[in-house]
Amino acid sequence: MPDKESLISRQDIEKKFTELKEETDEFSGPTVLSRRIFAVGGAILALLMVYYAGKRRGERTKTFVEVIRAE
Repeated sequence: MPDKESLISRQDIEKKFTELKEETDEFSGPTVLSRRIFAVGGAILALLMVYYAGKRRGERTKTFVEVIRAE
């Protein structure tokens, strides 16, 4: 039979979870400012891509009409 000392108690588990939480709190995620900067940058990039894709398509599909007057 296992010894009484080798059993894991509730306090042991809570202590370990507290240590893990303290360790993970040290690694902070992205700040609100950096998330906003990435969002704005992504939106600008998407708008530029749509603009250039439309401009290119417009150049391919536009009709060129040349009028020549005969004298």
